[in-house]
Order: sequence, then structure tokens, then C-alpha cells
Amino acid sequence: MVAGDVTEGDGFVLWGTGASASFQRILGRREAIGDDSITAGDICWLCNTSSGDALGERILHEDG
Repeated sequence: MVAGDVTEGDGFVLWGTGASASFQRILGRREAIGDDSITAGDICWLCNTSSGDALGERILHEDG
């Protein structure tokens, strides 16, 4: 998965940072907002990658 923001004009906008930098950004946004007023999308949006999609499809189609 990759992190980004969603805007009205552009839809999902990838941050383009690695996992560590994205994690630090998420932590910073969460700390800035506080505990009581967080709603969906305030911190970030997550989007699956093509490799994540492929893995999900493979798992769904495995014989269980």
C-alpha cells in the first residue's frame, strides 16, 4: 500500500515517500490533530499497489 491524500480535482495524490517517511508523516499529522477529532481521510488515504492487488487475487483464488 502507498499513502497519499485525496483531493476534489485530482483524486488520490501519492505522497511519493518511502515507508519510513510516510510513517513519520502519518504520526505527525495524527499528533497535530489530537485524539478527539480524527475523521476518515484527515491523516492520509491508503491505496493498494499493483503487487498488493496481485497478492490479494492469488490469496482469494487459493484452494483453502
